[in-house]
Amino acid sequence: MGYLETAFAAVERMNQEMAPARPPYLDAHGDLVIPFGAPPEALWWMPEGGSLLATLVNLDADTDVCRRYLDPGRLEWLEERAAILEHDAGHSRRDAEREALRILVEKKSI
Repeated sequence: MGYLETAFAAVERMNQEMAPARPPYLDAHGDLVIPFGAPPEALWWMPEGGSLLATLVNLDADTDVCRRYLDPGRLEWLEERAAILEHDAGHSRRDAEREALRILVEKKSI
């Protein structure tokens, strides 16, 4: 681990020890806010952190919000999977997109 990673890890440890637990949330504009004291799985930029998309799905973020955080390849996969679920499984578009997001979170390699 390099110097910066060590420094960030030390800051995060102090953050966890000093700050009260505060969960991430979406603000009025749909932006993800990860406050000091957020649980480790919400710290997606840290090596031991969780997935950014998983955090958004856990917050029940609207699919339009999640789209802002997806790279083009994952966004294309999401659109295709949602269309299949909508057409073949008979889901509503919203339900198809939510299910596609859930699948995307589970398939971390996509």
